[in-house]
Amino acid sequence: MGVVIPLLILFTAWIGAFFAILLGFFPRLTFLECFFISPCVGLSVSAWIVFIVKSFPFAGSGISFQVLAISLLIQTAIMVSLYSKSLKVLKISQGQILNEIYGHRSALIVLGIMSIWWCYMNHIHFLPQQGNSHLGGGSVYSDLPFHLNLATSFVYGCNNNATIFDRLVSPFYAGETLAYPFIPDFYCGVLIAAGSTIRESLVFPGSILLSSMFALLYIFSYQMTKSSTVSIASMFLTLFAGGLGGFYYIQTQPDWYKWSVMTSTEFIHGPDHVLYWVQKRAAFWFSLPAHILFPQRTVHHAYPLAISVLLIIWKGITETEP
Repeated sequence: MGVVIPLLILFTAWIGAFFAILLGFFPRLTFLECFFISPCVGLSVSAWIVFIVKSFPFAGSGISFQVLAISLLIQTAIMVSLYSKSLKVLKISQGQILNEIYGHRSALIVLGIMSIWWCYMNHIHFLPQQGNSHLGGGSVYSDLPFHLNLATSFVYGCNNNATIFDRLVSPFYAGETLAYPFIPDFYCGVLIAAGSTIRESLVFPGSILLSSMFALLYIFSYQMTKSSTVSIASMFLTLFAGGLGGFYYIQTQPDWYKWSVMTSTEFIHGPDHVLYWVQKRAAFWFSLPAHILFPQRTVHHAYPLAISVLLIIWKGITETEP
């Protein structure tokens, strides 16, 4: 089946969460806010559904076929059961939704282009093959063995039969209890067990969650400033955050915005993404994508969730009942 089942798991998790958030929070949360919050919520809940299902005695060993089938059935049932009610809400509010989309049309175009870029960045950072080797971009090469060790432990290793009633075992400290937020890596294990390659299990959720993170960053900035231009700028300020080296890079690289440059080996791998050399002097640049967003797997779930919480708190404080 290849990637069909993994993609179905991701799709039903995302759309099911979107329908649930739409019915629960719209119009307090706008259509776009519901849509971009739903990936981080849906994928996190999806991971817990699988983990809970595999804890029952009938589940068999590991992340078995019956575990995946039951989990996918639960996600699909949630999505289908909410579909008709969500469709009614969308039809009733069609004019309001279209106005919102039109009002943010420039930002959505930028976000669409950025999503394509995130997909490509994930593609070239996570184990692209070069000859007989597999590469890791930025700091991925140093962090990825840790995450793969943990992810594959749920499929082939010491946590293969772990349930919600057990303590998880550390796959890197023999005999020790695991003390780490394991859900992002567990979800990679779920996708591997469902038929994806290790590389696909990293690229698919990473592309979705990083795209939603920057969409939520735009939306949160817009709620505070009411300026689409400032909010779009906030995404790029965040992208090049981590020291003045990122801004020196823009200043000294006049073609920085071109696709050929932003997908080049220099941008992806260096110069070390820490020290950017400007006129023979080093300017610090702890690049957010290279050192945090790609290698630190937990932030894929954590950052969008954190921005979502901040957005909800902000709207709860500043807005009255619709």
